[in-house]
Amino acid sequence: MSLRPMPEPSSERDRLLQAQQPFLEADLGRDRRVLLSAKSLEWRPGHGREPVIAELSKLESVTLSKRPVWESLYIAALACLAFVLRSPWFVHAIFGAVALLALAACVLQRRYMFQLRLKDGQRASLFLGIGRPRAPVVQRIESVWGSLAPALTSLGVRCDPATADPDAQRSSGRA
Repeated sequence: MSLRPMPEPSSERDRLLQAQQPFLEADLGRDRRVLLSAKSLEWRPGHGREPVIAELSKLESVTLSKRPVWESLYIAALACLAFVLRSPWFVHAIFGAVALLALAACVLQRRYMFQLRLKDGQRASLFLGIGRPRAPVVQRIESVWGSLAPALTSLGVRCDPATADPDAQRSSGRA
């Protein structure tokens, strides 16, 4: 992560160019980057994917959200369906182990996202990563949030505290 000091622009053209230059750049690994300039928040998700650019003038709030990896329960459910099949005990043991591992993945890991809310009411999620609470990738995400939130606030974008359940926010009417 890097913060770059910006020299004072001498002309109107220089001021416009400087507003587009990122002053905060955070690397989340695997070629994933968050860039913040005076005009926009940019998410570069990595290899061959299109960047997502949100103009700060249209952005109402940003929240770091985390939730269990519910998607792993689909794998657990499919593995449990194998018990319906007539098969030898070792096949049941293998599928039972897969179901337990998928359940552990759901319980022990979290999925991290930036939740963006635009002034027109639209919402967007930027997937950052999955990891255990003390894993290096999670520490990196939390470090990026620790630098990004004050910078966004100074630019007039509300940064809600990190939340553990984005669905609870929606039901309560919050961003």
